Amino acid sequence: MINNQRIPTDSLKGAQPRYVAAYRKLVEMVSGMAAGDQLPTEETLAKEFGISRNTLRQALQLLHEDKLIYKRKGLGTFVSGTPYLGKSDLSNYQSAQQSIRRLGIETDVLETTITIEKIDKITAEWLGKDEDSCMFYVSRIISNKKDNDIRYFFCEDYVPADIGIELTKFNKDEFVQTYEAMGGASLCNITSISSGDFHSEKLRVEKGTPVVVLQQIVLDSNGKKIYLNKTYVNTENTDNSLVITRHSFV
Repeated sequence: MINNQRIPTDSLKGAQPRYVAAYRKLVEMVSGMAAGDQLPTEETLAKEFGISRNTLRQALQLLHEDKLIYKRKGLGTFVSGTPYLGKSDLSNYQSAQQSIRRLGIETDVLETTITIEKIDKITAEWLGKDEDSCMFYVSRIISNKKDNDIRYFFCEDYVPADIGIELTKFNKDEFVQTYEAMGGASLCNITSISSGDFHSEKLRVEKGTPVVVLQQIVLDSNGKKIYLNKTYVNTENTDNSLVITRHSFV
């Protein structure tokens, strides 16, 4: 559940799980590689990052679900090429939570985490920011208020620290609501993945369940880029089918 305690910014540093740190390193690595290039072996990467192979595999699974890499049986893991985000413009941006509430469904926010990270190369390019500048990484699970086992979305927001919002003045919920309220439209790419261990656990679905992914660069009313949102939609909840078509393309 949301913790309403006011959070000192310094307390967020270094709070990320090891597989998330490895994921960010891998994103940085593949962003400098060409499509079709082969990644080093798991043994080599685990040794280089100073982590276990199990932790590395969790990070690789996230890259696979983001469609940044692919595997060829018996040959290894290869770079698929940086996905292009920004082909479609959605008018009247709404957050996932706002969209589901429009259907008359009461929601809860679970497992909200906020950490301070360095912006990786891909996110920096998407948002027009300097690489290695700071951002807030915010993750949340949106569930049914009456039954938290019914989970609609897993959301990740990548919010540049220079957005002009001072985290120490807000609790977690207020902080999220403040930057979401700045959104006017979004540049959006909609894809589908087969859920791995990570997203199946977050959404409480069986591994391999299809999950719709909305990758959105959120813009303000003047068209300025604010932050990057990734929303993983649980397709087993039929209510979500209405959310995916919530806007018309322009």
